[in-house]
Amino acid sequence: MNRPLAPPLRALAILGFVFVMLDVATAPPPDFDLAFALMLAVWLLGHVVRAIRLVVLLGERGRSVRAVVAAHTATIALAADVPYKLGEIGRIIALGLAGRPWDGVRAVWIERTFDAAALGLAAVVVTATGDTRPWPILVAAGVWLVGTAAALTVVPEGAAMAKATLLRRYDTSWSVRALAALTALRAELTTWRQMLHGKVATLSLMTVAVWACELGFAAIATRGLDASPLAGLLGSLSIVLDPSAEGADVARIVVLLGAAITAPLGMLLAGLAHDRAPSTEAQA
Repeated sequence: MNRPLAPPLRALAILGFVFVMLDVATAPPPDFDLAFALMLAVWLLGHVVRAIRLVVLLGERGRSVRAVVAAHTATIALAADVPYKLGEIGRIIALGLAGRPWDGVRAVWIERTFDAAALGLAAVVVTATGDTRPWPILVAAGVWLVGTAAALTVVPEGAAMAKATLLRRYDTSWSVRALAALTALRAELTTWRQMLHGKVATLSLMTVAVWACELGFAAIATRGLDASPLAGLLGSLSIVLDPSAEGADVARIVVLLGAAITAPLGMLLAGLAHDRAPSTEAQA
C-alpha cells in the first residue's frame, strides 16, 4: 500500500508558498527584461538538474521517480526562502516521506557533501586567481569533506576493531549496549556507502551541471560589476547575493518568483506521486 504522500508534501509546498508570498509583497517591483528571464530560466534549470541528481542517488533504493521529484519540487520554496537553511528540515521530511525515513537525512547530507566539494573548489580557484580570500567557505567546505570522508572510511574500521574487543568481554550490560550501538553504526554507514556505490562519477558530473547553473545565475546577476562571476557565486552562497550588493534585489526577486512557480508544481507532482507511484514501503 502506498504511503499518503500527497497531503504532507502539499502542506510543505503551501508553507513554502506562504513564506515566498510574504516576501514578494514587500519586494520592490523588478524590470522584466531579458536578463531577468534568463536568470529565472537558469535558476529553474538548476533545480531540474538537482532533481535528477536526487533520482540518481535514490532511484535504485526502491523509490518512485515521481515521489523523489515531487519531494524535491514541493520543498524548493522552503529551502529558498526560510532563513538559516531551516528549509532543509522540510526537504529531509519530504524525502523521508518519499521513501525510507532516514533516506531524507542521508540524501541531503550527500547532496551537501558534493556541493561543499564544488564550493571548496571554486573558493580555491578564486583564492589562487584574485585578491578575494573566501576563508570561511574554504574552512567550512574542508571540515565538511574531511568529516564525511572520515565517517565513511575510518569510522567503520574503528567500529569493527571496537566490536572485536567487546566480543571478548561480552559479559556486562554496558558491553551489550555498546556492541548493539556499534553494530547499528556500522550498518548505517554501510547503507551510506551502498547509496554511493557506482554513482560517485555520475553524481559529480551532475554537481558540475548544478553549479554551472549557479555560476550562470551569478554571472548574469553581476554583469557590469567588477566582481567575477565565480566571486559573485561565492558571495551569493549559491542562491542569493549579498543583500547589500548591487543587483541583489533583482536576484532575490528571481529566486522568489522561481519558488512561487515551483510550489504549485510541487503540489501537482505530489498528487501524481500519491495516485500512481508504486509502493515506497521500506524494504529489508
